[in-house]
Amino acid sequence: MMIRTPGSHEDGSRTAASAEPAPSARPSRGDATREKLLASGHDLMLARGYSATSVDDICSASGVSKGSFYHFFDSKEGFGLAVLEAFHREGVERVRAGGYVRIEDPVERLRGFFDHLEAIAPEFWAEGCLLGTFAAELGETSPAIHARVAELFDELVARLTPVFLAVVLDEEEAAALAEETLVVIEGAVIMARAHDDPARIATGIRRYRISLEARIPELSRAS
Repeated sequence: MMIRTPGSHEDGSRTAASAEPAPSARPSRGDATREKLLASGHDLMLARGYSATSVDDICSASGVSKGSFYHFFDSKEGFGLAVLEAFHREGVERVRAGGYVRIEDPVERLRGFFDHLEAIAPEFWAEGCLLGTFAAELGETSPAIHARVAELFDELVARLTPVFLAVVLDEEEAAALAEETLVVIEGAVIMARAHDDPARIATGIRRYRISLEARIPELSRAS
């Protein structure tokens, strides 16, 4: 999963010299080929795991030659890192797209955050979470990917902490709640996969939210 807090996105403004709208850029054929590889790799690695997915499998699923694969990626491990980064970016964008980011009241913003998580969870994490999959599988076989997974989880905690900090007013507690939220999501994803029931992800998030309302008095106040 990938999460950006309000105001952390890049400034897309342009200088006066380039004030006129630029024509929308079409993705190049190379970009499209790379994206096809990443999409196929994402689906296969979620379904089978990293180790059970070969370069041949990825090329066959995407309809791309092995030569083209190695044009974009120097190794399967490098490809795995690219798939991981793409999944992370998409997750950040999905979560950041929620309307809660425009809510000024911190309590209502936190409520909106959980509303948005519940709404996107059954679809976005229906097939699993690549961070959790790679963390469980690649601790010994790919130190580079395993280390990057840890970094991305730490980044997610840092991105989520301000959402909680505005309510609990203690940075250590806010960071702990941010990490706890990720733990809940990962656990809910595993349960959903075990029971082939994506709705369990939203249910797990909702139950966690209810438990937070009992622990954080501000959250239980009337809207």
